[in-house]
Amino acid sequence: MRTSIVREMKINKYIYRFSESDESSLSAYSNHSSLFSVKKCIVISGSDIIMLKETSLFLKVLNALPLLNTETFEPFSILKNEKVISRSQKVFLKPNFTFNIGNKAYRILLSGNNHINISVNNLPAANYYRETMSYAEKCTYEVDFDCGLISRKYVLLFCMFIDYVFFRNHTSFSGIKYEKWF
Repeated sequence: MRTSIVREMKINKYIYRFSESDESSLSAYSNHSSLFSVKKCIVISGSDIIMLKETSLFLKVLNALPLLNTETFEPFSILKNEKVISRSQKVFLKPNFTFNIGNKAYRILLSGNNHINISVNNLPAANYYRETMSYAEKCTYEVDFDCGLISRKYVLLFCMFIDYVFFRNHTSFSGIKYEKWF
């Protein structure tokens, strides 16, 4: 299935939504995080609340040091209705994260050129492409995903994770921004 996810900035948070208007059962947002605050990404799907959050402020501050910021030290947890269901695992010095949720292993890999791939149990499940230009902190992700392997709520949650981990800027907001990973 092919879709688009749009990120828009509001006063105290980012709003993420599918571009189609028929997906009103899902809502997603994340807080603005600074160096000394913890990032939280929340997807609400009916009565389920799924949250992805940083678990260590110390490691986040450590990662901000100029000599160490090539590696992402920040561990993340996924909570469903306030119960931890997964923690992130990172491959050292590679843009590669894994979340084990139930009997599924979600592997997130930055491929370059603003392409991010997600596999579920080593099967390709989703491909994200982030546009290179954003205007007033609004950007679009084009997503191709397999509905049989990954649900729309996890497509949205991992889009927020990708946006924060691979395309973040803690220090400023921009009217026009060009971002490209090679």
